[in-house]
Amino acid sequence: MSNQSNHIDSNFAFAPLDDIENSSDQSTGKILPILPNNTTSWDHVGKIIYQGISFCILYIALTVSSLVAEIYDQLGYTSLGQTSSFAFFAAFALTALIAPVIMKNWSDKKAICIGSLGYLLPLIAGVMTVMCKEDPSHAWCKDKSYIIHINIWTNVVNGISAAILWIAIYRYIAKCSNEKNIGKYMGLFSAIVNASDILGSLMAGLVLKGFGQYNFFVVSFALAMVAIF
Repeated sequence: MSNQSNHIDSNFAFAPLDDIENSSDQSTGKILPILPNNTTSWDHVGKIIYQGISFCILYIALTVSSLVAEIYDQLGYTSLGQTSSFAFFAAFALTALIAPVIMKNWSDKKAICIGSLGYLLPLIAGVMTVMCKEDPSHAWCKDKSYIIHINIWTNVVNGISAAILWIAIYRYIAKCSNEKNIGKYMGLFSAIVNASDILGSLMAGLVLKGFGQYNFFVVSFALAMVAIF
C-alpha cells in the first residue's frame, strides 16, 4: 500500500457520491482506496447496498433485453432483437478498451450518470416499436427501416454508456474499500444485483401476461428511471 493512501482523511469516504473524486497514485496510475487498512471490514457498507439496490432495479427493468428478440419477431421485425443485441455488445466491447482513458478525470457521479442514461434509449425504442403495432400512423412507423435504425443505434449508444457505467461503479466500490474489505464489498454488490434475475423474471411474467407488450416496455422504462434518478 502506498504511503499516500495512509494520509487520506478517512472521513472522506463518508462523502456522498458526487463528492468522491478520483484518488490515484500519479506515479503508477493505480487507484488508491479512500479507506486506510485499519478501518472496520464493514464500514460504509450502506454505500454498497444503496448502489447494489439501484443496479438491481435497473437490471429488473432490463429483463426486457432478454425477451426483446422474441417480442420483435412476434411484431414482424425478424432478427431485429438479435441485431440490436449484437450492436450493444460490440459497442460495449470496443468502448471498454478506451473508456478508462476517456473518464480518467471524471468524477464518479458524472461517469455513473452518463453511463446509466444510455439504458433508457433502447427502452424508448421498444415503446416506439410496439406502438407501431397499435397505431401504424406514427411517423416512425411509415417505413420499417426507421424502426430498425432506431433500435440498432440506440443499442450502440447504450453499449457505449454501459461500458462507462460498469467501469465507474467498480472504480467507486474500489475507492470505498481497502485491502481487507474489497472482496466483501464486491461480493455484496454482485449478490444484490444478481437478485434482478429472479425479480426481473417475475416482473416480466406478471406484466406481459396481464398488461401486454406495450405496458411491459413502459413499466421497464419507469423502473429504469427510478433506478437512475
